[in-house]
Amino acid sequence: MDHRPVYQYLKQCLQVLTFLTGRKRWLLKCLQHMEQLTVLNETFPGATIIINHRDPVASIQSAITGVAYSARITRTKVRLDQIADYWIDRYERLLRACARDRDTLDPARTVDVYFHELMEDPMKIVGEIYSMADLPLSEGMRNWMTDALSARQRGKNGQIVYNLKRDFGLDAAEIRKRFAFYFDRFNAKAEVK
Repeated sequence: MDHRPVYQYLKQCLQVLTFLTGRKRWLLKCLQHMEQLTVLNETFPGATIIINHRDPVASIQSAITGVAYSARITRTKVRLDQIADYWIDRYERLLRACARDRDTLDPARTVDVYFHELMEDPMKIVGEIYSMADLPLSEGMRNWMTDALSARQRGKNGQIVYNLKRDFGLDAAEIRKRFAFYFDRFNAKAEVK
């Protein structure tokens, strides 16, 4: 399917939404973009594109757990195997397209952000993104971001305990085998054992 009309419509919607206030920078975040990098790049020429990379098993684990929790609200029977099968397949298609198309993007406008590096030094990564996007990063903004990160430390208010084997009957190593192409192409680090 050609997604150009969909992306063109998205662009028109953004133009309408910002018509009265004047064109400002748009920030788009959508997992789907990884499968449509060339169309995204054609539709928004000159855009800075940030590609987030993480262990697909960790991303899948989070996605299927969230979908399963929310499905319990609206369904009397939740098929965990179907949820897992769908999202594993979906992530594989997204990441295969990303691996295929990543090098078509202008390196001067594209940042690959690796989750483990972001967690190690978030302000370093933010600085790289701001620099690539030619955005000013004032000392005041830098301090505000540092304070916000300190106030919202990961796990500070609890966290979900994931268990693929217990909750879905899945083995992380088996899922990871499907994504060997991704680990071969990108510097993502395995997180889930």
